[in-house]
Amino acid sequence: MKKILCAVLAVAFSFALCFSYGCDKRSTSENPNNPDTPDNPDNPDDPGTIETVFSDYRVVYESDNAAAEDAADKIVQTVYDKTGYGMATVADSVPATDKEICVGAVEGRQYSEWLSRLPKESGWDISVLDDSVYIMSEAESGYAAAADAFEENFVLDESALTNGASVVSANSYRVQSAYVDDVPLSFYDIVYAETDTVAAEAAEELQTWFEENAGYDLPLRTADEADNEYNILINMVDLDGTSVSGIYREDCAVDFVESGIAISSALQSEVAHSVESFIAHFFRTEETDVRIEGSERITYKCWEYLDSDYEKTETVTTEQIAEGVTYEHYLMKNAADRTVNVYAMVAKAGGEWSVRSAVADGYTKGNPVTGNVLATANQEKSKGQDVLFACNGGFFLNAFGDGQKLAEGVLIVDGEVLSSRGINGLGGTSLGFFGVDAEGQCYIGDYSLLSEIWTDLQYAVNGCGVLVKDGKLNEIVYGRSDALGETDSNPRTCVGICENGDLIILVIDGRRPDYSYGMNLCDLGLLMQSYGVTAALNCDGGGSSTFVSKDADGTLSVKNQPSDGSLRSVGDCIVLVGA
Repeated sequence: MKKILCAVLAVAFSFALCFSYGCDKRSTSENPNNPDTPDNPDNPDDPGTIETVFSDYRVVYESDNAAAEDAADKIVQTVYDKTGYGMATVADSVPATDKEICVGAVEGRQYSEWLSRLPKESGWDISVLDDSVYIMSEAESGYAAAADAFEENFVLDESALTNGASVVSANSYRVQSAYVDDVPLSFYDIVYAETDTVAAEAAEELQTWFEENAGYDLPLRTADEADNEYNILINMVDLDGTSVSGIYREDCAVDFVESGIAISSALQSEVAHSVESFIAHFFRTEETDVRIEGSERITYKCWEYLDSDYEKTETVTTEQIAEGVTYEHYLMKNAADRTVNVYAMVAKAGGEWSVRSAVADGYTKGNPVTGNVLATANQEKSKGQDVLFACNGGFFLNAFGDGQKLAEGVLIVDGEVLSSRGINGLGGTSLGFFGVDAEGQCYIGDYSLLSEIWTDLQYAVNGCGVLVKDGKLNEIVYGRSDALGETDSNPRTCVGICENGDLIILVIDGRRPDYSYGMNLCDLGLLMQSYGVTAALNCDGGGSSTFVSKDADGTLSVKNQPSDGSLRSVGDCIVLVGA
């Protein structure tokens, strides 16, 4: 009876041991360091002379996934072949331990669930998280390739087995991998307050961008639904709905908070722009593997990284007015299918042209005389000038009644200063200028530059807003109320200069939705950027915006459709004449 009892107990113990390890499966290789036959039989916990990071790991594979199991066996064999250490393989019915190499969608491992959000169109990915390795593949064939990649990247270089390390097979997405510190961005949910419709729309845009550019499937959650430790919070800094503080006007902010990443804007209307700026700030680089380092608040202007909503759809007219001078009329449309008519004069450096300011006859300092752009252009023609083009110039004040227009800022014609407002620090900070010196050199800048060079200028007009500075959108664009929104779209006139000396002048028609909607200052600045300008000035617009050019027969005519329905009298003009 004692023998029978001992036999029963032995069988029971063996069964319990097998159950506790999920029927632990060892490498079938001849393996002197298999845990069943340790290198030091007197001390089974001592791996002997073998020194490898893999001595702390076991391999866990997805049950009922033959490809994952085969890959697990391959990894065990590779580690043994390269290091002499034999690891155990177990099915995913076993509880998790501190260090595992998980192959497939391993049950009970949260990281496996999160990693399933990664794109698998190319086959597989490997990620090291919290001291464990996760190998995922959508196609069965991907597991074998992943096992090979594991050997190349981690077995042959054990020092690479660190948290945050990742290897992915090449795919078609522009972003191949993205991490916040050592956590994959694919782990994150996108969260917004249920009552915040603006944030909800921005969250959807962000979700779509990650889906299209990285292949990530990031869930949308309301704050009440959020149950993830990793979140991208839209327009709040906590899951309880706490709103952002400490950012101002056109500022956006990215805060790294306990609940995740908080994207906020000082202006409710600019939440969408703040999300676009977040994308641009971190992802619009040539880097395919993006690493975001959590830190203190990052701030930037909501307009700093914006792309234009408008695309060119049709060329109506293209004419060469003179050598190096081209007139073009084309149409643009935005995402809302709003049409804008654009009139462009492009004067190439070295062409047969020069540029100047002009006023109506009789205009003197303190006695402003007005005239519309066509009349002023014909006036210059009557003086013997080969007028190629003319448009309205600077802003003006109705200061003298009877339609008399006083320049709001600087005005210089033929070397005579007709208005010194803004020179030597006078005038508002929003003012800028376009000027030309005696050598024909063009300048665009604010009045700090004007104060340095105004004595050298032969011609100058004022503007409100230096749209582009040093090739980038300038902050002053957004110091005005009509900077960003669709409701701020108006007729515009803008002059820009390129580093090589090219001159670009645009007139945008607007305030007629059936014909031309107009543009906000942001889109105008972005359009000027597309011409390669290093500097651009917002001139007077609205009903003043007028585009006059020379016809084939030598006459001058208005090409655009001014919003007043007739030509408005203006204080000054920009005129292009033949050399």
